[in-house]
Amino acid sequence: MINIAIVEDSEDESDQYRDLIEAAWGDVSVDQLFNEDQARTMFKRKQAAEETYDLITLDLDLSGGDPGLDKDGGIRLLTEMSPDLRSTVIVVSGRELSSEVEGFMRALKVVDTLSKPHSPADYLRAVRLGLQLQAKSPSNPILDGMTTEFGNLRLSPLTGSSTWKGNSIKCTLTQMRLLVILAKNSPRPVPIGKLKEALPTLKPTTEAVAVHIAELRKEFRQFVENDATLPIKTRPGGGGYSWQEE
Repeated sequence: MINIAIVEDSEDESDQYRDLIEAAWGDVSVDQLFNEDQARTMFKRKQAAEETYDLITLDLDLSGGDPGLDKDGGIRLLTEMSPDLRSTVIVVSGRELSSEVEGFMRALKVVDTLSKPHSPADYLRAVRLGLQLQAKSPSNPILDGMTTEFGNLRLSPLTGSSTWKGNSIKCTLTQMRLLVILAKNSPRPVPIGKLKEALPTLKPTTEAVAVHIAELRKEFRQFVENDATLPIKTRPGGGGYSWQEE
């Protein structure tokens, strides 16, 4: 299991980063740390337990535990980081970096600096590079971060421009993960329990899987003559689904 920390005070951006990472790889554990105090506490806890993150993405423009504080929390964390933390670091920032900060970055294992705004593709490339430098490579890729193809199905998590038989389809990252699992096992049915693993929640339910499948079928329905030719089939007797293209 690869362990990654996202240190970002924007909950929306943190969730986007997490979704990208979890959509790209299946054997990654992600901790979201939303301010300076949370991150410092977690880093100290890791060191005390002689554990480490394989990768940390750190927003330099980070608030402290008090939202009214300045936005230099990321810089303070960077200057406090010890090489003993043994983590590869990716810095994300919306400001120009001073020579002093750049010096701290050289002393640590900062492998890349991303300026805001940046593309999802740039973020995933930086994460992939950081893991490679740690001699870590997720062994169970679900989406490769670029474009994944299965027959007539093309899934592009970074652009959202996925297609089936040349027709544009709209699907979320979670739904892409479901499609990949189904397509990889085609034409064999996939049990509900296996499909639940694609859902980004601690307690995924059968009903949640069914809702996603129904939304996907709605997308595909506009390109088929009738429901019998939909590529997502229900397993005979229920309890699972399969991918079968005509």
